[in-house]
Amino acid sequence: MTSHQPSPLVVLGCPGHRRVTLFAAAARAAGRPEPAVLPWSDLLRGRYELPPGAVVRLDSPGEDPEADRLLRGPVLGPGYAATRVEGGPAWYAGVTAALRGLAARPGVRLLGDPDEIAVMFDKRRTHARLAAAGVPVPPALPGGLPSGFEELRERLAAAGMRRVFLKPVHGSSASGVVALEFGPRGRVQATTSVELAPGGLHNSLAVRRYRSAAEVAELVDRLAPEGLHVERWIPKSGQHGRAADLRVLVVGGRATHAVVRTSRHPMTNLHLGGARGGTDLARAAAGEHWPELLATAEAAARCFPHAPMVGVDLLPHSHWQRAAVAEVNAFGDLLPNLPGLPEGPAAGLDTYAAQLASPAYAFRGSAERAHRGSGNGEPGAADGALPERASASGSVQARSSTDLRWAPAVSSTDSPFPEPLVSPHGIPDMNEVVGSHDLLLVTLDTLRFDVAAELFAAGRLPNLAKVLPPAGWERRHSPGSFTYAAHQAILAGFLPTPASPDGPHPRLFAARFAGSETTESRTWVFDAPDLPTALAGAGYRTVCIGGVGFFNKRGPLGSVLPGLFQESHWAPELGVPSPTSFESQVAVAERVAAEQPPDRPLFLFLNVSALHQPNWFHLPGATRADGDSRETHAAALEYVDAHVGRLFAAMSARRPCFAIVCSDHGTAYGEDGYTGHRIGHEVVWTVPYAHFFLPAGPSRES
Repeated sequence: MTSHQPSPLVVLGCPGHRRVTLFAAAARAAGRPEPAVLPWSDLLRGRYELPPGAVVRLDSPGEDPEADRLLRGPVLGPGYAATRVEGGPAWYAGVTAALRGLAARPGVRLLGDPDEIAVMFDKRRTHARLAAAGVPVPPALPGGLPSGFEELRERLAAAGMRRVFLKPVHGSSASGVVALEFGPRGRVQATTSVELAPGGLHNSLAVRRYRSAAEVAELVDRLAPEGLHVERWIPKSGQHGRAADLRVLVVGGRATHAVVRTSRHPMTNLHLGGARGGTDLARAAAGEHWPELLATAEAAARCFPHAPMVGVDLLPHSHWQRAAVAEVNAFGDLLPNLPGLPEGPAAGLDTYAAQLASPAYAFRGSAERAHRGSGNGEPGAADGALPERASASGSVQARSSTDLRWAPAVSSTDSPFPEPLVSPHGIPDMNEVVGSHDLLLVTLDTLRFDVAAELFAAGRLPNLAKVLPPAGWERRHSPGSFTYAAHQAILAGFLPTPASPDGPHPRLFAARFAGSETTESRTWVFDAPDLPTALAGAGYRTVCIGGVGFFNKRGPLGSVLPGLFQESHWAPELGVPSPTSFESQVAVAERVAAEQPPDRPLFLFLNVSALHQPNWFHLPGATRADGDSRETHAAALEYVDAHVGRLFAAMSARRPCFAIVCSDHGTAYGEDGYTGHRIGHEVVWTVPYAHFFLPAGPSRES
């Protein structure tokens, strides 16, 4: 067995700041080498060198005074001061550009995604991403950013919003945040840490109230050029007569730490006079709802699947029974002397030790680790591989942290977190997978991303949750707006495309095509017009189990897609109108898998018809007269989840299986007046996607 040198770890941060020194101490305690430090100011100047193969932990630039001057000084000019509120857009542009430049350096791997960090430092985009995923957030003021106080007052009155928070779009640490209230007879009050001064707006450590309309108008007018995101003020639950919120640290997809922050004014930040509250008191007040609060934080973290860690600020309300997400912090782990939650995967560990024990930091590149990976039916990870997602194999992917019973004592070689499953780039080497694994492709016909994400976040997909990564479904764009078009593309290797502009995105399978920009070394390239034909040529038995009408073989059109396979199955009980369609499809799949010769690989394609309209019969108590709706669509997905464990068990009973589960397109239920699909609407184009390994062995059937 060959020994490999560990990849050098570098911290991007402020030398000497406790963020850096506390992390370094945790690294030494875990038996790791002392991390090197790359100052933010050096990165911004472009004057730095990194060791070959460096892995860079991204930490906050907020404590580096020279970095702040480089970022905001040019726009603030002679009036620059570290306490100034203004300059957020310039700070944001400089930080995001620097991170993207760092990511582009050859041989450098970042612990974090610059594009996701860019979203987290944009309150509008964060709010929109969370809302789209069904994560509870405070309602936002509709429309664009307000240009000043008068416009804001008119729009708030029209929206019926009398108490709101104004947040600079690119602010942090409560800089520039205003709690704004309108009372009877034109009264107005603004609570903030912003000090109005002739030469600019300054942050102070004293929270103050402005009660005159003129002062409030001046405050808002001077903040407006920074961009103000406006949210409804949610009355928070309290402790001992003080307002309280909850910072939850999510590491590797799991809630690991929680701290209650209390205050006598609306801002609970500790540097503004807030104080730590009692987590045990919060847990007792929430009672059976405590796991739901943590699950809300985990759901927010799943919106940033490439972030090794995020700090989620929850606004508990309704007597600690519910919570909305106020912020998602890319650098929210500075919580000194805070032990891990006893029910979580990092019990007894501080925030930095928990991260070092998580999958994101498992980049030592040892042969032993690669061997363990291949033992899960996965090609051995490349030396130094940085996992983006955690595996479902070998551990139960519980959605609630009360389901976790992991050991509190953790060493750097014995992590309580799940093993990484896919490569650092999100796809495995398909040249190793094809031939060694059975292949399963499941298209959940018409499944919408928003519904799939909401059900996952709510814990309503327990069987799919066992195989999906901790981040849940990946948001992708379909290659077609209806079944026939989408499947012609999918079965030619054009799976749904990641819904992010940072492409090109490498594909799993691709027909040989000159000039292709999405084919790379890990792509399985074939010389055939479609994937089933190519896999048949590679020795696979290719089988189609049809669902919707385009697979019913009752005419020339319904025979095109099934005709790509060596054998195909369809019957009325597998089709859309059948209330038991999916369990009937699974029964066919079980027969196909059971009769498969042990020495021949299988490619099984299954088009799930249950979600397609009509689906009203999947919702208990619904009638034909009630019709189909978003709720019946969700009920249909829960029906599929109830039986999908049988499918996964059948496909992995004899050899490891690589599975792809995705939607072919979504469908509308009245959004903007549209119903159905074959239309260019967001709910149609945006689909859920996942791929994962099913190790050969015992059944995962529920």
